[in-house]
Amino acid sequence: MRFFLTLALLTGAARIAPAQEVPDAAAVVRKAIAAHGGADALKAFGTSSSTVTGTMAVPGADLTFTSDLLFAAPDKLRLTLKTEINGLKLDLVQVMNGDAFAQTSNGKADKIDAAQKAEIRQAVVAQDVATLVPLLTDKYALKAAADEKIGGDVANVVTATPTAKGTEARPVTLYFDAKSGYLVRHTRDALALTGGGTKKVKEDTRLSDFKKFDGVMIPTTAVVTHDGKAFMTMTVTATKALKTIDAKEFVVGP
Repeated sequence: MRFFLTLALLTGAARIAPAQEVPDAAAVVRKAIAAHGGADALKAFGTSSSTVTGTMAVPGADLTFTSDLLFAAPDKLRLTLKTEINGLKLDLVQVMNGDAFAQTSNGKADKIDAAQKAEIRQAVVAQDVATLVPLLTDKYALKAAADEKIGGDVANVVTATPTAKGTEARPVTLYFDAKSGYLVRHTRDALALTGGGTKKVKEDTRLSDFKKFDGVMIPTTAVVTHDGKAFMTMTVTATKALKTIDAKEFVVGP
């Protein structure tokens, strides 16, 4: 079972382009960095914590959960999730530390296959993209597309493809509201849990209710669908930039 948080993904926008014109992708990101507190404030979220509550649809059940996420760029993540399935409590922990991975359910170690590891890496990509600044480095290849409308509003569209060694080159498409500069949607190819394993799905996340945390505007509500069907709703109850995180939080193995 895998759970991914994309709540820290932030925003960007360029000017509203004339019809048929595609905005420059880097310009969209630069505008976003300025609009959301500047590079220093965004970089600070490269080490951060978040607390989330929400609901999630899994095979045979609709779950209510609470979750905490620790992230330390470029490659450390710890996700804890608490829920109940048919009256039974489940405490899930996932850890990524470079090339090392671990997952436990109620304190017992789970096996993690290559596909699951790849999905956990994508959670790290999502957190990295959230700080926006890395998008302007050689860690990502950017490509702008024609503007689209979301709920009647114009959105600038940028696709970011990871280029770092060891990370799957799986693109994430970002939709930035052209007026506010906020990221109101992002889509990617993902793996979803099924009754007999996993399947590939199109994951679509809509973001709203932006609030300021440590000088950065962050979406506090996310609604996620898989192939157009409801999958998850999430609400950020707390998030903050941290100076450091104890290395023990990312220990993998005995």
